[in-house]
Amino acid sequence: MSSNNGCGYLGVSVHFEPRKLTIAFQNEFQAIKSYTLVKDRSFTKDMNLDPSQHRRYVSLRLPSRVTDIVASTACGGFYLHFCDVDVAKGWHKTLLLWKFVDGSSTDLYLARDISQWYLRHILGMEPDVPPPNMVPGKADDSKTNTNC
Repeated sequence: MSSNNGCGYLGVSVHFEPRKLTIAFQNEFQAIKSYTLVKDRSFTKDMNLDPSQHRRYVSLRLPSRVTDIVASTACGGFYLHFCDVDVAKGWHKTLLLWKFVDGSSTDLYLARDISQWYLRHILGMEPDVPPPNMVPGKADDSKTNTNC
């Protein structure tokens, strides 16, 4: 699943002691790019997210303003509920791979079902021109369901 135009899924795990979220990328290079993009941003520092990278995994502290983790088959497995709109917006803007649930300003889910082209595009690893017949979005090129 590491072809240029292929499909892929991001792995994710949530830990409660200490509160932390880990994202598994398909390869170490993607993890390094994600970590590099996130680690020096002001939101990351202000929220003390303390990101770390090991092999193909990127972990960060889960802020106390995440009040609920909700299971959802339509949102890649789960979504996070933030008690603060500004923190939710900062998370969305800084962490790149997170999308708002339709109609919500405080619920975000990880776009796990993602085309490799779009992932590389987000991480700044490819030019902005998609391969023929490929648009940003889910690995199967269907519209992402955000009604979670």
